[in-house]
Amino acid sequence: MENDNFKFSLRSIVEKNKLNGTNFLDWEMNQRTILKSEGHEDALATPIPMVIETSSNEEKANTIRLKNEALPATCLMFVTMEPELQKRFLNSDANTIISELKTLFQDQARIERYETHKAILDSKLVKGTPVSPHVISLT
Repeated sequence: MENDNFKFSLRSIVEKNKLNGTNFLDWEMNQRTILKSEGHEDALATPIPMVIETSSNEEKANTIRLKNEALPATCLMFVTMEPELQKRFLNSDANTIISELKTLFQDQARIERYETHKAILDSKLVKGTPVSPHVISLT
């Protein structure tokens, strides 16, 4: 029961902060945290192979297994997006979604990392002041 409450509190964080195009890095970090806590983080890194007519029964079974394993991650990602993005990824799996989002938002993420790095390099600790407030001001 306690574990279920923990999962619910984590999920409520991302449900309140839906991906809207300006918060990709925060959204991705939250997704990975929740998926890791639920044992589904591998779904983001595991592509689902295409099944064709000549695929063996083993390949077909593997594809079905991977789709089932990715389903919780895919659903979580889907419900934590704004409707415009949901429409774009309606028939996609978790790996495809995260790959396309990274491509879509890579410039935004690069700028965000640059600004964070710049803020860290530009910050200066005033002599005689405590370190903790200085470090917290950088976050």
